[in-house]
Amino acid sequence: MQLCYILTIMFAMLLFSRTAISDKLARMIITLYLLWWMLWLGLSALNLYKLYRVSDFTYSLLLLSITMFCIGFWFCGTLSNNKNENLKSVEYVPSVHSTFFRILVIICGIVLFYYLKYRAVVISGISTNTRLERFVVGNVFSSAKELLFFNYFVEAFISAITVIFAYMIIYGKIKNITFILIAACIALYGGFGSGRGPIIDILIAMGLLFFIRSIESRKKKKIQNKILKNTEVKKFKKKNIVFIVVISLIIVGYSTWLTVTRLGLTQLNIANMKVGFNVLFEQFFIYFTGPFRALDYGIRNYDIGLLFGRGTFAGIDELINLAFSIIGVTYKSSSGIIGDLLQANEISIGDGYLFRFAYTNVMIFYFDFGVAGSVIFPSLYGFFVRKAVNLYEKAPSIPTLIIMTYLFVTMIYSVFKWGLQSPSSLVVIVASYMWYKYECRKRILRNIKAVAPCTNN
Repeated sequence: MQLCYILTIMFAMLLFSRTAISDKLARMIITLYLLWWMLWLGLSALNLYKLYRVSDFTYSLLLLSITMFCIGFWFCGTLSNNKNENLKSVEYVPSVHSTFFRILVIICGIVLFYYLKYRAVVISGISTNTRLERFVVGNVFSSAKELLFFNYFVEAFISAITVIFAYMIIYGKIKNITFILIAACIALYGGFGSGRGPIIDILIAMGLLFFIRSIESRKKKKIQNKILKNTEVKKFKKKNIVFIVVISLIIVGYSTWLTVTRLGLTQLNIANMKVGFNVLFEQFFIYFTGPFRALDYGIRNYDIGLLFGRGTFAGIDELINLAFSIIGVTYKSSSGIIGDLLQANEISIGDGYLFRFAYTNVMIFYFDFGVAGSVIFPSLYGFFVRKAVNLYEKAPSIPTLIIMTYLFVTMIYSVFKWGLQSPSSLVVIVASYMWYKYECRKRILRNIKAVAPCTNN
């Protein structure tokens, strides 16, 4: 019965999106979002792996959040005058003389430094929980300032370059030193604590960019003759798709290896890789259906009082906490309140399955305003995402692509967590928007200089 209820609502949302949204890119993004949620909600309703049943109220709350996101997404479109039907390709290969390349070299050096310190801790065996070394002051980070700098700025930069890395793969811009440096930086960051987050981010970004390129290719067909069209299609299918598959397999293999290391298996062989892959697959399933059970548990058992938006805007709240701590004022951030509660409680979500921390994005909205939080914040979230899509279509560039793709990644992660609750997420979006405005000003100045000689005559 739950499965029928879920599928009925989700199919209604898909039909709503098809009729209410005319812009192809926006329609594609909201469709992918809905299909992703429908997949995991549908699988969750089957209660596989002996997972506990989720209550009807919790599923209704989740579906309410999804519906309000769609309404916010649609409403932004009705207010926009964006009628762009000729989506332009982004042409970007950073020069070794660019500011971006210099920052990339510096960040690579920083990540390498902490990776080597982390590996020394792992090899020495002085830590009982090497994964935790990534998040605390101790053997790797010697001070709170180091940890905050890494969490706020280095993490934000890694999030941005994962989008650029995915873009360079999809568009075949890989024959340069920048691609190699970005790949090395992401690999070192992932190896620091055996984190698989950046790897998943790349796969999600690649998926979105693949669909974007497909839209671009279809639009080009309208203005090209049939012979050229067929040539481009064959080239794209035979060369790029094969390459994308190979890269995806490499990424999955690397993720499997990270899982093997986290399991404590020291030898890299076929048997251990098979064990790692099986565990990775099971973890992936549990990670994306377990949060529904965790949310169900949290709604029934956690009472911290209303946070009035501090949970949803936890990145800003954490910066306020930092400012207060500098002047000696005691103030506990919402991240501290929620983190202490969710991390401290390891709950059972099924027969033999314990879960911690991941409660879907709806848990944060619920902490803020209860059921009303699942109405207010998802609609604002959907509105903001659509604004990012409109910005990219009007001004396709790497910074606008980073903003849109990063937000899409958070949409996918919303099944698992609220992806905009860290200061690093604010840094990614704000810094990318400032980059975009800087590029706009540079373009305006170039145009003024180009016109100036004519006006002087």
